[in-house]
Amino acid sequence: MNLCFRALSVQKESIGTQRPPIEGKPAQSAEGIAYLAGSFRQSRDHALLGSLANPPRSETFRLTQPRLTLSLLLLRLILITLISLPLHQNHLNSMLTNQHLPSIRHSLLPVIAGLALVGTAQAGSRHFGYSYETTTMSAGALELETLLTWKSHKAGDPGTDTFDIRHEFEYGVTDRLQLALYFVDWTYNRPGNGKSGAGFKDVAIEAIYNLTDPNNSPFGSALYGEIRGSDDFIELEGKLLLQKNIGDWMIVYNVGGEIEWENDYRDDEAELMQSLGVSYQISPAWSAGAELLHEVAVPDVEDFGDNGLYLGPTVTWRNKTFSVGLTSLWQITTLDGEPDFQLRTIFSVDF
Repeated sequence: MNLCFRALSVQKESIGTQRPPIEGKPAQSAEGIAYLAGSFRQSRDHALLGSLANPPRSETFRLTQPRLTLSLLLLRLILITLISLPLHQNHLNSMLTNQHLPSIRHSLLPVIAGLALVGTAQAGSRHFGYSYETTTMSAGALELETLLTWKSHKAGDPGTDTFDIRHEFEYGVTDRLQLALYFVDWTYNRPGNGKSGAGFKDVAIEAIYNLTDPNNSPFGSALYGEIRGSDDFIELEGKLLLQKNIGDWMIVYNVGGEIEWENDYRDDEAELMQSLGVSYQISPAWSAGAELLHEVAVPDVEDFGDNGLYLGPTVTWRNKTFSVGLTSLWQITTLDGEPDFQLRTIFSVDF
């Protein structure tokens, strides 16, 4: 009995919640047993409340609520575009008229500005609008990319504007192989004299295989391939990609060509191209530079045609999950059949 009372006095004076072990004969006092049982329940309740107030957090859960909401909104926008484009093409044509297009442009500015405020850290993105880098996505990475290219014709076809829109999903199969699906490419044409119209253009599959890493080798290299097509044409494109990093400077060179069979695959034509891009990393978020594009038409796959040369600045902003790239090119040759000015904007979201 004395041993039991000594254990109870120690328990009352203890600050912690753990009941000290009692050696010897168990307590025979009903009051002592009740007190020990109450102390045990109190310790259990404190531990339970502490676990509920501070639940364990999984280190692997990284999909925050804002990012999840943005991803769902983007996927919903893509589905709406796929469903509504073929069913409501006439309504789309009437909406994108000279009267409504300026208001649409002004409406998009707040959206773009709002998206530019998401996140704070850097993510991988393209530094150029027309030239590809040799680096590829890491295995398992997924990215949604939208390209909007505005082409303005002033000499050969005054007042004509063309908008090409491409939606692309990129996926890192391995650390060296990157695949992409252009699930909907469409164009909107606004001629200087005539009726404006929008329509589906094609779908495409793209692959980039990295040969050497520019960060661990004297220069980076990669192979690029793309297949595009619809119900009346097919196009094959191949390029060799080269890249050199010198401190905060990046130099990229692409060379290749494409061949197309159109008009129910009866006619063929080809084009050779090369591009050079130079970019400087101003900060982790901003980079700026210039890009040169050279295209050579091969109308009959036997004779060389016109040469088009384009030059202009490029700027890219990026954060942890989102990036925006802007490249503007002016034609420095005098080809009437080619655009005098091109502006390409690339929006990217990493998942």
